[in-house]
This record gives sequence, structure tokens and C-alpha cells, in this order.
Amino acid sequence: MAPSLHETRHDGDDVEPQSRQHVLRVDEMRSQGNTVVSMSHWRKPDPLAPLFETAHGLVLLPEGWDSYGAPKISLFYAERALDLVSALMRRNLPLPALVPTTARGVQLEWHTRGIDLEITVESLSSVGVYFEDHRTGETYEEEQLEPASFVKLDQLIGKLAARRG
Repeated sequence: MAPSLHETRHDGDDVEPQSRQHVLRVDEMRSQGNTVVSMSHWRKPDPLAPLFETAHGLVLLPEGWDSYGAPKISLFYAERALDLVSALMRRNLPLPALVPTTARGVQLEWHTRGIDLEITVESLSSVGVYFEDHRTGETYEEEQLEPASFVKLDQLIGKLAARRG
């Protein structure tokens, strides 16, 4: 199971440094009404390392990060997106871009191999999905895909992973 943003794990001293798995630890502290998120100690699964680093940067964005007054990115939505991509990743699937949304959420984006796939996390109970295969013309869009329907999402990820060039 992939680590979550607020989860903390500690290594044993007897583990060789090169064999240690990495887990991101984010401490949330309240100071004068501001939330401070720090990466004081982190380890993370190597294939997902760039996503954890990006997620950390997103939750640090200040209010108004888009110059139009967008709210801060939700730590819970960033965590949900990382959990989701951890569950969906498979061999031959490139890492998605992780981008902020103006609704406190994050979006996982793949624009490669003739396929556009976007998964929007702006809720803890559902995700938005947009899929377009430019080679076959297949499209799929769902604004609130419930976890019970994630079989469809897994199928779309499978199409992207199987696609060559």
C-alpha cells in the first residue's frame, strides 16, 4: 500500500541505506492561523518519487496561487490523488503530471501515446475522469465517478499502459 502524505514511518538502523523504501512525511502545524507543511523526514517509493515531490509543492501553494484568488490546495485531495495513482500504476505507464485545480483539488494528467487522460480529485468520495483516444476516436467523461465504478478507470489506464508510441 502506498504511503499517504500525513503518514510517518521510521527506518530501522539495521537496514542498508540503498535498500530503504521511501515514504513522505508531511507535518502539519498551525502557527498564527497559517498551515505549515514540511518534509522533515521523507522516504518514498522510487517510481513515484516525482509525484510526491510535486504534491508537496502543491500543498505549499499560497492562497491566490493562480492570481485570481484560488484557495490553497487541500492536503486531503493531494493525498487521495497519490493513493489513486499508486493503486492504478502499472508497468509501461508513464507518470502523470500532477497539477492544481482552482477548487482546492489536484488533477492527474496523461497526454501521451495519442491518449488524453485526466483524473480530477476535488472530493473524497468521487473523481472526475476525461479520456480521449485520438487514434480511435473513443471518448469517455464522467464528472463524479464513484469508487464502485473504478473498474472503468482501471480499463482506461490499461489502454494507456498498453499503447506503444
